[in-house]
This record gives sequence, C-alpha cells and structure tokens, in this order.
Amino acid sequence: MIKNYFTPNTIEEAVSLKETYGDRAKYLSGGTELNLRINKEKYETFIDLRNVNSREIKVLESGSMEIGAGVTFQDLVSNENVPYQLKRAAQYMDSRNVRNIATIGGNIGSGRTMGDLLPTLLVLEAKVKIGESEKLITVEDYIHGRCDGLIEKIIINGSDLEKSYGSRAHMRTSNDISIIGAAVTFEERDGKLHRVKIALGGVDKKVIRLREVEGSLEGKTPTKEEIVNLIKENINPLGDVRGSKEFKTHMAAELVAESFGIN
Repeated sequence: MIKNYFTPNTIEEAVSLKETYGDRAKYLSGGTELNLRINKEKYETFIDLRNVNSREIKVLESGSMEIGAGVTFQDLVSNENVPYQLKRAAQYMDSRNVRNIATIGGNIGSGRTMGDLLPTLLVLEAKVKIGESEKLITVEDYIHGRCDGLIEKIIINGSDLEKSYGSRAHMRTSNDISIIGAAVTFEERDGKLHRVKIALGGVDKKVIRLREVEGSLEGKTPTKEEIVNLIKENINPLGDVRGSKEFKTHMAAELVAESFGIN
C-alpha cells in the first residue's frame, strides 16, 4: 500500500526524502520498471522525479555528450544530436508508447540484465554523475552495486563515440524486451582488432563486460568461428522461462559475432 507520494523540486530534496524513508521508498521516473515490480516488491513511498530529472541533451565542444537522467528513449531516437549508437540501442525498445516514458536514468537505475541501453552504455564506458556529489561513476560500477545514489546525468566521452560500433538483440516479439542483447566497440587497423569492448545482457544477473574475450581478440583478425567459440567458453547463462542455458549461449555467441559484422 502506498502511504506517501512526494514530488520534490530539487535533487537535494529528493535525496533527503530517500534518506528519511530508506528501503521503503522508491524513486519514480518514467515508471515502466516499477510497473513490472509493484506486485512483487512492497513500497510505501514514491519519490516522483518529474521536477528533478533533466531532459537536456548536450554535445560539448570536446565531442563528449551529457544526457539528463530524465531523457526518454524516444528523446534519444528523435534528437538529431544523439549519435547512432544510442539511437540504435534505444530503438530495441520497439513500443513507441513505452519509449515515450521510459528514461535513461531509470533504465540504468533498475540495472536489469535485459536493459536495452545497458550493453551499449557499457562498451561506450559511459559514466553517471550522482546528484548529491561531483563524483563520476561508470555505469558498469553503478549497475553492479559498487556505488549508488540518485543519477543526475550520463556522460560519454567523444573518443569512445568515434570507435566502430555494433549491436544486436534477440526478442520473442517486436514489443517484447530483449532475451539477449550484445554490443561491441573496437578500432580496426591493418585488418586487426584493437581496443575491443564487448558487453552482454541476458546471460547473467546483470549486464556484463567480457574482458577475457576482449583481451583474446586484441591485435587479431578473428573468424566468426573463433569469436563464437570464445564467447561460449566465457559465459555460463542461467536457463529460465525465456530460454534454456544452451539457447542463450548459442544466441549470445552469434549476436556478438554479428555485432562485429562477421556473418
């Protein structure tokens, strides 16, 4: 039963409310994630961030990007300043109705393994600014619980946006959330891969980076078979109602290879 509903006007006020009500309170942004959990998890207090979260998208002189936590998936798709990588990742959420309200801050905050944007944010080494401090934290550290706090904005370095990028996702229907999501970035010099980053969603409790595979591909010109075998050797998905362990292993390996443009 919801006992309290607050609409703070500042980050400081929102953080203070969360400190007061603790685990009984939940931040509310777009609300798409909470709608999935509300019957499973009991909350007494909602802290509505509509007056706090920014929907501003900035491109800095350095080429880096700052994205307000309140920016929706549809904002990412529609804004001409948003780079291809984020547009593509946002479009995996095919339902326009959901894209209109789901926010990038909420997607990171929920940390779900099937979060559509998260594999892309991990390979871009995106960071979040926590509102009550000046500290920048990687999205990877945030979703794995190495730190917490109210997300104010997301920052992506321009140099990471210049790297080659690929992503793929597998879902049951066009309006479903992804079962497996993959994203990669890399540089290619003389036909060899360098500075490889690989992230997978749907194969663990959280979206993960595959650093051992990244190291194995450094300076190589791999075949599809080599990439597929490396992925299979380095993941151990849990089977569930959305797919067996064997199915997820197969799909993850294929999607990573396709993300590199190797068919």
